[in-house]
Amino acid sequence: MEELVRVDGAGACDADVREHVFEVGVRQVHVVLCPAVGDLAQVRPDVGEGGAGGVSSHASSGSRRSGRCCSILMIVVDLQDYREDGIPPGPVLFQIQGFEKVGRSRMNHVIAEIPAAMRMQQLLGGFEVSQALYVIAELGVATALLEGPRTVEDLASATGADVDALWRIIRFLATLDVFRTDGETVEVTDLGRTLADGPVDSLRGLARYWMETHYAPFGSLLHTARTGQIGATEYLGKPFFEWVNESPHLAELQNIAMADGARSNRGELLESYQLPEGKTVADIGGADGTLLVELLARQPARRGIVFDLPGVLARASATLEAAGLSDRVTAVGGDFFENVPTADVYVMSVVLHDWDNASCVRILRNIAKAAAPGARLVLLEMVMPPGNSPHFTKMIDLTMLALLGGRERTETEWRRLLRDGGFTLARVVSGSGVISVIEATIN
Repeated sequence: MEELVRVDGAGACDADVREHVFEVGVRQVHVVLCPAVGDLAQVRPDVGEGGAGGVSSHASSGSRRSGRCCSILMIVVDLQDYREDGIPPGPVLFQIQGFEKVGRSRMNHVIAEIPAAMRMQQLLGGFEVSQALYVIAELGVATALLEGPRTVEDLASATGADVDALWRIIRFLATLDVFRTDGETVEVTDLGRTLADGPVDSLRGLARYWMETHYAPFGSLLHTARTGQIGATEYLGKPFFEWVNESPHLAELQNIAMADGARSNRGELLESYQLPEGKTVADIGGADGTLLVELLARQPARRGIVFDLPGVLARASATLEAAGLSDRVTAVGGDFFENVPTADVYVMSVVLHDWDNASCVRILRNIAKAAAPGARLVLLEMVMPPGNSPHFTKMIDLTMLALLGGRERTETEWRRLLRDGGFTLARVVSGSGVISVIEATIN
């Protein structure tokens, strides 16, 4: 990775933009920065080999890329003497497009060194991102933009929002590639579309669920750190799932969110995976039956059981009927800490990560006790990789710590847990998402 060194910070192009010159290796790069936070500057190198360098400034990240722009880099520019449109003095973070040499191979991403204090401010401001995304999901802003760009005024009217407040939220999220703006016109990006109803990768339900159930209880993480106790239980005065299931609204939102998240996290895993043989498949903790429908839709010879708490199963009958499976899939209410129905194949999707090891062993032993001879267990769970590299499981593990007392596990930890519950891990099947299939046999 080449070092990005500031050479010249002078030379404003006009009243609204500033040009800065940087050296990347032996070459100079001209960067034009707009004063509004989040505007993007298109960057072209001075190649000095017959190619024409240059710059242009605009507020859209994707619609006007030149052939030379190919990557994303982050840059901090010192604008201490520059105040306009609410920009505070001090280092300001801008996002600009990268570039490649003309007639040569594509360059690596160039990342300017961001001061530690600035990086920490970004991390500390994460609550603003979460709340802003929730507003967009709850108001249905992304859904209202699916058919094309709209003015902010029109969008505010359609979603019941204040024009100025909505614009400022959109302007902020545009810096994170959730929206693109052109004057007063707003367009949703592919990233932003995941907060809309309709797209197959929609996470609107998950966004609403996390913010309505996770956000406030997470404030008790300090209690967890000090005592090892579940922060959400301390905050809510009762276990998390008990609190959720007391509200029909939250229970329904939880079903939607679990389906949204699981579908996104599985990727294409189930398109190629084949269940072990067995006539009856029981989805333990199966919620509204969405997963079992997906597993059995193309297997007409199999029968199924959706098993969960009675309150959680409220939508299962409608899901099964809509899929045309109500004649061979039954919704059964119960508590997997007490007993489970008999089946040939047991499926559990992101259930055991909710619980501590002792609770998981209790669930597993109940399954082993009820299982038909030769039954197989299929877990759809995350497998945490070792080391310090970023991975989605490490974020979810923190959620488990604060809200439920559960945990994400490495393959070694899964093997040990299954052994203690009366099973032997047979194989782990990974796909394009973060969820893996963990197959096990009864000891």
